[in-house]
Amino acid sequence: MNPLIFPRDAGRAGYTLLTTLILTGAITAMLAATLTRTMTGEKLNDRDNAWQSANAAAEAATEKVMSRMMVDFANGGEVNLSNNLTVYRTGMLPNTNESSYWTNVVFSDGNGNSNATYVARTTISPNPQYVILEQQYPGLSAFASTYRVLSNAKYTYNGYNITGIVQQDLQMAEIPVFQFAIFYNTVMEYSDCAPFTINGRVHCNTNIDVGTVSSSSLTFNYFVDCSGIVTNPPNAGYLQSSWTGPITYNGSPNPGRGTNQPVLNLPIGTNSSDPNSVREIINPPPPLESPTNAISSQRFYNKADMLIIITNVQVGATWVTNTTNVMTTNGVLVLIKNSMYDISPTPFSVTNGVTNGTYNGINDGTAWTNWVAYGFTNWLNFTNTFYDQRQSANQHVVQIDVLKLGQWIGSTNGCTNSYLSGKWTGITPFNGIIYIQDNRTTTNGWQNCVRLVNGQNITNGLYTSGLTIATQNPLYIQGLYNCPSAINVSSTNTIGCRPCSVICDALTILSPAWNDTLSKPALAITALSDTVNTAIIAGNVLTTDTTSTGFSGGVMNLTRLLEDWSAANLYLNTSLINLYPSAQATQQFQLPGNYYFAPTRHFSFDLNYTTSTGLPPGTPLIDRMIRAGWGIAPPNIVNYYSPTLDFVPH
Repeated sequence: MNPLIFPRDAGRAGYTLLTTLILTGAITAMLAATLTRTMTGEKLNDRDNAWQSANAAAEAATEKVMSRMMVDFANGGEVNLSNNLTVYRTGMLPNTNESSYWTNVVFSDGNGNSNATYVARTTISPNPQYVILEQQYPGLSAFASTYRVLSNAKYTYNGYNITGIVQQDLQMAEIPVFQFAIFYNTVMEYSDCAPFTINGRVHCNTNIDVGTVSSSSLTFNYFVDCSGIVTNPPNAGYLQSSWTGPITYNGSPNPGRGTNQPVLNLPIGTNSSDPNSVREIINPPPPLESPTNAISSQRFYNKADMLIIITNVQVGATWVTNTTNVMTTNGVLVLIKNSMYDISPTPFSVTNGVTNGTYNGINDGTAWTNWVAYGFTNWLNFTNTFYDQRQSANQHVVQIDVLKLGQWIGSTNGCTNSYLSGKWTGITPFNGIIYIQDNRTTTNGWQNCVRLVNGQNITNGLYTSGLTIATQNPLYIQGLYNCPSAINVSSTNTIGCRPCSVICDALTILSPAWNDTLSKPALAITALSDTVNTAIIAGNVLTTDTTSTGFSGGVMNLTRLLEDWSAANLYLNTSLINLYPSAQATQQFQLPGNYYFAPTRHFSFDLNYTTSTGLPPGTPLIDRMIRAGWGIAPPNIVNYYSPTLDFVPH
């Protein structure tokens, strides 16, 4: 039987082949596209990696410069930055000595200069502007200049012509220390404080101890921060379990406090974190100290336009040691300057009867002048004595009548004293800073000090910009101070008050009732209410143990007291600053009932210090580099916009 064989359909076979070819072509095209896409993606990823690496290299270059700028600024202020601009620009590039990674990276500054980093001060004004700081420092203003650091970086090995560009804008901020209601360079203690409300910024470079008993309270209405921790250890004779009083933080941002924050230092050099080194701001300079030394420009001895130096008289080869009779044993020299390093100050000197030609204890060769004729006795006295019960020592007093001093210098029209007008003119007026150095050698049981009296009405025209009294000695303020109007007395109202400060080894407030002859026995003087309106930098005696006899007295007792204040009020409108321990008034704090009874205290932060015109003359400045802006700019451009370049002065 023969099978049936059907003929092949040629058209159908051709269609099948065509379909196969089309599908094969499509698959091939899809594969090719996929491979192309994969290769393109890899290239894009590789290119992106190259761009990111270039940006990272550029950022590394800026960071290296900024790390050096931060140290230079902290140690010596903006002068240091200006002196080192060339180093930042050409001497701080990442290099192969650090890592072979940098072999194939080429840096430029955006202005066409190879092997360079762009570093420039972008603030137009030659003087730093007074501006609100970036958010890292809430509630603070500062004298600030803006700097830009920018780097272009390109890799030479990857085949891509890609440049990474990073620019960083910096605020070089000089923060007035009196911007803080309270600032401590040592442990800040509120242990066993009376009810205390603080209406200003608070900072401590170590720990803050906040323990209060149930009958007391502690309230911070502004942000509080410290470089250590906020804690409540046993202190002042109390167990830690005793601290049951309320502590409230109302500052912003929440929770109103910060710990482990950066240490804030004065630009005094490499030992700026050491409180004993910071004390150098109130010490005279050693012989031949260079003006370029960082601490030199911070010394109040150098800042002052008036120096008052008291020393023992050298008679032949013999030093006359100070005893109870101070009238015949002093050499006094007053120097009038009109610049920080005035090489030819105008001298006035006296030895209380020692014949002309005898040199005083600092070997001044100027002939002794007629002290009374020049009018110094109207306002300067160095014959008073009294007994300090806390120190258990008699005090030799350099006493300044603040009102009469202003009248002696001049009037609202400026310096009218012909003996001084050669130095203090309309172009170089008195800068408001006076430094007192009492170097008299003392026997056991005697100490030297400075006292300000008659300081209620500091309204002389020469004091318009304020008055700062600085000394290496303990300082006493007797009676009302800087209260020119009745509204300033027993009040937190400081309208019309001058910008004033005192900087000293230790500060003691003496009430209007104080009488030198009643300084013995203890508590013989019943204090009258007092008002003192001045910023304060003073030393303290640090806590030595947890007992009541080893306690520093805390923030409340930074301003020391004698007298029985139990029926009196003490109004203190101020900024309380502790930068160093006391070196002369070193007796430990004692609880009330020994040499004082506590007043009802009214401590308030003077908001005048938050303005540039309200700052006392010579206010110390804390130098701090603040990161204000980071960005990626177009290549070879150095003026790319950043909002941080437009800080608004106020």
